[in-house]
Amino acid sequence: NWDGLSGVREFIGLDNYVEVLTEDEIFKVSIANNVRWAILSEIIPIVLGLVMAFVFNSKMKGFGFYRSAIFFPSVLSISTIGLIWRWLYDPNLGLLPEIVRIVTGGRVSFNWFANPEHTIYYLIIAGSWAYSGLCMILFMGGIKSVPEGTIEAAYLDGATRMQRIFYVILPQMKNSINIVLTFTLINSFKVFDLIYVMTAGGPGRMTNVMATWSYYSIFRYYEYGPGSAMSIIMAIILVIGSLIINKIVRMQKN
Repeated sequence: NWDGLSGVREFIGLDNYVEVLTEDEIFKVSIANNVRWAILSEIIPIVLGLVMAFVFNSKMKGFGFYRSAIFFPSVLSISTIGLIWRWLYDPNLGLLPEIVRIVTGGRVSFNWFANPEHTIYYLIIAGSWAYSGLCMILFMGGIKSVPEGTIEAAYLDGATRMQRIFYVILPQMKNSINIVLTFTLINSFKVFDLIYVMTAGGPGRMTNVMATWSYYSIFRYYEYGPGSAMSIIMAIILVIGSLIINKIVRMQKN
């Protein structure tokens, strides 16, 4: 029990963990948001990245430009991405609300803060946009690691393109898939910058995740004990999640 300022520190055992897990309603919202983020970030950028990897894994003219354009968001800082998407969503000046207004003839308005419980999904879309390009590049590396002779043999045996993808290429991309799954899981739980820039945890603290609520607990409310407990809980969840993913991929290899 310490406020981070005074010299008075009291050892209270596991009370911080008990308080966080049983009494802190915002932390419960934060865990739920992290779970939503983890599930959707294991689906949206991975599926998009995998599809784009197969589509653009070619030497066709112009594909190099598209690969670079898709990968470009990955080299931007998350804070920059947050500023871009905050402008895109802005109800008064944003591009997306204006497109909705034009398409619907002004009958429908777009306000991403209208329903605070759904605002987190708009943040997930922004985060997925940022990481889809990196997933694509990692998957392309996995595709290129598959021996061409194996693919040609499957083709000569009469395998269709989809059969070659699902039964020849993907089974030999387990290492790349493992890396991407672990990478997206870790990023989904340590996400901070994007939320801090776009919503600061609002509206009504409904877009907080464990990292942001831990930060606010420590540096805004000076509750170092509960804030540190949140960080430890988040680290434990990440370790368990990474072990599960590695176990699943290892079982698939066997």
